[in-house]
Amino acid sequence: MEKNKKYISLELAKELRKVADDNNFELPEGEYCWGKPKRENSVYVLVKKINNGHSNWDYVRTYDVPELGEMLPNTYKKTIYHPKNIPSNNEYKYEFIISFMRVVEKEQPIVGKVYNGKEELYYIAYSFVNWRGKEKEGEEFRAKTEAEARGKMYLYLIKNKLI
Repeated sequence: MEKNKKYISLELAKELRKVADDNNFELPEGEYCWGKPKRENSVYVLVKKINNGHSNWDYVRTYDVPELGEMLPNTYKKTIYHPKNIPSNNEYKYEFIISFMRVVEKEQPIVGKVYNGKEELYYIAYSFVNWRGKEKEGEEFRAKTEAEARGKMYLYLIKNKLI
């Protein structure tokens, strides 16, 4: 696998940086980043993190699968509104603990591959048990690489203030 396929894309890294800034969320340091010289016609390349950086370069943090695995929480709280059974505009408010779907006897999230008829995609999913005690699907993201799927989930959690 190409080295840059192990990391989230530049586009997702930029979106993650913007959402984190907008939500006053501090992103952790990564081992690598996307970097480019601050001059015309330069392009971003995957570079090893430089402690002090160079002031004449623009850097965007990127993360690989193990780093994202450490950054994604095992559980988070989400407020879900469920309408009353009687006709009314009032709603009951329920808080659920959302957790990774678990593989039996393993403390790992379900991350896998699916085939959509055209290509294989990686997915990552959280699930929760609804108020009646029945399992219900939670958030799921799919992408061409596992890092990208995990990055999309991390972006979703920050954007919705779930972590």
